[in-house]
Amino acid sequence: GHAMKRDLCLIGPPGCGKSVLARLFEKHVSNSRATVVNCYQDMSSRDLLMRRSTDDLGNTVWEMSPLLQGALDGSLVVLDGVHRLEKDTFTMLSSLLCQREVDLADGRRLLRHDRYDMVTKNGFNATNALRIDPDFRVLALACPPGVHGEKWLTSESMTMFHFVTLQPPSYKSLINILSNLRKPKMETES
Repeated sequence: GHAMKRDLCLIGPPGCGKSVLARLFEKHVSNSRATVVNCYQDMSSRDLLMRRSTDDLGNTVWEMSPLLQGALDGSLVVLDGVHRLEKDTFTMLSSLLCQREVDLADGRRLLRHDRYDMVTKNGFNATNALRIDPDFRVLALACPPGVHGEKWLTSESMTMFHFVTLQPPSYKSLINILSNLRKPKMETES
């Protein structure tokens, strides 16, 4: 499984390295390729889980979102810009992240892996249930509350993640990073 045992939220102003750290998490912490979901202000909870479309005959079909697919596959999902989400979307996200269960628009239900396993082991019909993989994790990236006028950090959102606050790099750190980028790599002799 993942080295990440909890869902995590990196908070910091634009340019402080949240996205760079997310790529490092993908490379060093996740056992699979991370999926990035760019959050936007009017994104609904349904947008975050499923998308309604029509087939060739005009029938309504539901397509899984990258977040839902990540929950089923047990992969790392990066929610970039989670501070932009509306309160009702956070409520649904809280259900998925804290309880690992959520009702879907198509009538099915995502169940935490142990509950799903118990239901199927006891012979119950689980045709309308989907199993959330125990390795599923979310890495959220957010600006601090108030940077863009958002007040997203509420008692509900604070239960969803372990939070890490990032500061912008100092001028000295930036100069050091840039000077190391320009240095040619030395080849080692065999």
